[in-house]
Amino acid sequence: MKVPYLQLYKHLYLISAISIPPPPPVALPLPRPVCLNGEPPSHPCLDPNECEGLTFCHRGGCCPMPICPSRLPATQYCDPVTPCLAPGYICLGNGCCPNQPLCPLGERALSLCAGPGSCGEGLYCFIDINREQGCCPVPVCPNGQAAVAPCDGAPAACPSGTTCINGGCCPIPMCSSGAPGISSCVGYGQSSCSPGFNCQNSVCCPNPTCGDGQSSVPSCNYGQCSGGGVCDGDVCCPLPTCPDGQLALVSCFGAGQATCPLGYQCFGNGCCALPSCPDGTIGIQSCKGYGLSTCPLSYDCLNEVCCRSESTNRCPNGGLGGSYCLSEDQCGPGYECVGGTCCFLSRCPDGQLPDQPCGPYGQCGLGFFCIQGQCCQQMLPICPSGQRAAQTCLGIGQGTCAYGFQCFNGGCCPAAIAPPLSICPAPQQPICYCAAYNYACPESTACHMGSCCASQGSPLFNTVGPGARCLSQTQCPGQFSVCINGYCSCVE
Repeated sequence: MKVPYLQLYKHLYLISAISIPPPPPVALPLPRPVCLNGEPPSHPCLDPNECEGLTFCHRGGCCPMPICPSRLPATQYCDPVTPCLAPGYICLGNGCCPNQPLCPLGERALSLCAGPGSCGEGLYCFIDINREQGCCPVPVCPNGQAAVAPCDGAPAACPSGTTCINGGCCPIPMCSSGAPGISSCVGYGQSSCSPGFNCQNSVCCPNPTCGDGQSSVPSCNYGQCSGGGVCDGDVCCPLPTCPDGQLALVSCFGAGQATCPLGYQCFGNGCCALPSCPDGTIGIQSCKGYGLSTCPLSYDCLNEVCCRSESTNRCPNGGLGGSYCLSEDQCGPGYECVGGTCCFLSRCPDGQLPDQPCGPYGQCGLGFFCIQGQCCQQMLPICPSGQRAAQTCLGIGQGTCAYGFQCFNGGCCPAAIAPPLSICPAPQQPICYCAAYNYACPESTACHMGSCCASQGSPLFNTVGPGARCLSQTQCPGQFSVCINGYCSCVE
């Protein structure tokens, strides 16, 4: 009888699965113990009694005892659950050490002492408040040298020419003025010094004198003074007094409004409040005289401050009128009396009336420049043909000019040689440049060799091209061609 192959295969698989045992688990190596000082132990241990001498069993290894402040090994290992057994010992750094007195800087004394001269070189016998005596290191002065003698913080305990700094009698440091300090101090600035003094090089030095003879307040910090003072060199001086007797708001530099907020003017390096206008509003700047005086257009000098004129009449150039007038002799230089209002009617260099007054910071519209407070049309360069350029430009050749123009003497002039017709495939016509960032073109045109080409079926074919005269945006083709200074120009 023949056994089917599939049945025989299953039988053999079951036998092999039962007869082959799984592999034994791999034992991972245990981590090696490390002593408190970071070094490996001398030998392993399972019981504390297995470690001899000045060693103890720590995490399965015999490790050396911690070192006490006396520079000797501890007598016993200790931690929060293993206290020191011997009386007079405390746990310091996991080691039981003698409970020595604390030195002036907070560290433990190296050993006990019996009085002056009983400690080794570089040490002195310090007596704490509990009358316990310990050998402490001689303090180091700010100049890096050892103190001539220890002290308890009282300057009188030090010999002449020295003062108590960090528990040691050190030479009195010099102030920045070259004079010696008067007493020791901690920190910087006024810190622990008396009023009128500041802490420099661990000694109290007199504050420098300000320009008005007053004593300065604490030193400047990165050019700033706390409490609103004025930073004069490296010291802070009190804020100046304004003409009305009030202290200035903040310090300032320069003249006029300078760095002062609206309604304040810089006076003697301090921001002082401007007088109020008759209607209660805040003036924009101080002035002398009456009427226009030194005030800008549309402002009158009232109460020694420039106040907005009450006139609402507009001048021919669109600006607000100045003060009232009956004749031109009542207006300032450069102004004319127009409709009872003093108006500034100066001419632009080309003889034309200005478009409008400049903005507060000299702003004018596109194609205009601020000249003597008025917006005058931009004086474009003259092209070789005798006509003015369409717009200003940078570079040479085409530079930043529209298609069909070349940059000549800083102005876009019509190209002397007609642009090649091979830019667009015949019979298409170029209408503007492709967009620089995504090569986009107006609808019904396509980008070819950097120019947007219109086919004969495009509504832009045979339309006004770049460089042609225009009066409005609608006369220029496409979304990338605009009317600038009367000419259709391509923009990138």
